Amino acid sequence: MRIRSLVVLSSIALAPLANAQRLIAVDSGRALYKLDPATGARASIGTVTSNASTTAGLALDISTNTVYLTSTGNDSLFTLNVATGAATLVGAYGDSTLVMHGLEYHWVNNTLYGASNGSLYTIDRTTGVATLVGATGVTSFMNLCYVPTTNTMYASINGVTTGGPQDSWYSIDVSTGAATLIGSYAPAATNINGLAYDVETDTIYAVDNTTHNLYTVNRATGQVTTIGNFGSANMLGLVWLPGTGTYAGFAAGCAGTLGVPGNQLVKAANIGHTFTVNGTNLPFDAGVMVVGFSNTVFNGLPLPADLGIVGAPGCNAYVSGDMINVIFGAPASGTATYSTPVPDNALFLGMPYFTQTYSFDTVNAFGLVAGDAGGGIVGQ
Repeated sequence: MRIRSLVVLSSIALAPLANAQRLIAVDSGRALYKLDPATGARASIGTVTSNASTTAGLALDISTNTVYLTSTGNDSLFTLNVATGAATLVGAYGDSTLVMHGLEYHWVNNTLYGASNGSLYTIDRTTGVATLVGATGVTSFMNLCYVPTTNTMYASINGVTTGGPQDSWYSIDVSTGAATLIGSYAPAATNINGLAYDVETDTIYAVDNTTHNLYTVNRATGQVTTIGNFGSANMLGLVWLPGTGTYAGFAAGCAGTLGVPGNQLVKAANIGHTFTVNGTNLPFDAGVMVVGFSNTVFNGLPLPADLGIVGAPGCNAYVSGDMINVIFGAPASGTATYSTPVPDNALFLGMPYFTQTYSFDTVNAFGLVAGDAGGGIVGQ
């Protein structure tokens, strides 16, 4: 959908942009990296504290935005502060024979799962204790990946196996632990040791410690596509992290032909990513998205401002007009999308921003109906 920016803030227009990067990896030596999902290139972001010993799988509990880390050095579960590298012990798995490489959170079940020695376990997030679900039927190195859009747990199986072919892709029944073969990812990949699902792009990523490549995985076939090389490293954990940016509505608009023009968030603003919001209830499938950095004042005038003086009685301007964008949608959709890249620059972290939807309409002399307004904070 086409977007025309009528006023563009110069600092954003001139700032360098970078590819979105939310893939976090950890190697067995506790080094933390950020992987570029477009190239596979890695960037060091820190080191996990030494109490985690040999670091392995990573998982994000989306219900609490908590990153979990499994240690194969002390057979325990940790929480991980990615920003600082601090690992906090949750507790031991309770069985020293476990080598819990695979770790994944199941959104629907609200359960943390682990994989070790060819079996599936649930893991108590308050104590770390692992409870056997059942044998997968395949005994080898196993990694886990949950896809919420289909409510499916997947697993990669590496090396010489019993119960199935090596270097292959499986679905996992989380009620029994049973694994069902989907297909092989060899010979393109031979030693996948970390998996992550990106909910924004509906993509499964994998890291391979033999080829040292980042891949995407076709969940229906198990085949992989090479993205790029991340360099020599024993990557054992991979996790996709959503941004920390916030967004919420704060003011209701006035009604037009199709009701109040809506302001619906698609993706919050995070540095290095794209901010996207939909305008809805648009009679002509087009409107204006006002983006500003204040909801209290604009050009010395207080907000909200009564638009009755310009021919829109009952409507208010809630957002400063720092950027005024004409947005267009598909015919008969009643919706149009505003989308803009946010610079990959830490100077933008914590910046407040606001948006308000306006619809083209014939219900007033102004020709525009001021809709709902929302705002948030730029995250990472």
